Amino acid sequence: SWFMQAIVWVFKSESHVKDLVEMLGKVNDIVSKGKAKSGWGHYVTVSKYESSLRKKLFFFPGIYGDKKVHTDCI
Repeated sequence: SWFMQAIVWVFKSESHVKDLVEMLGKVNDIVSKGKAKSGWGHYVTVSKYESSLRKKLFFFPGIYGDKKVHTDCI
């Protein structure tokens, strides 16, 4: 699905510099740009997320390439 492809791409390429909420926002942006065709015309898929996190949540900060650890993680 478009959503899963966007999740994999964004998490793989940006998890070393962005937190979870920022990445999910980018996933929504990517998914909302996709259009599909059906028998009734074109339609857009939109994803939605809700967060009750009180702090930023990072996945594998600093592991990708030679980038530094994000300052919010220290």
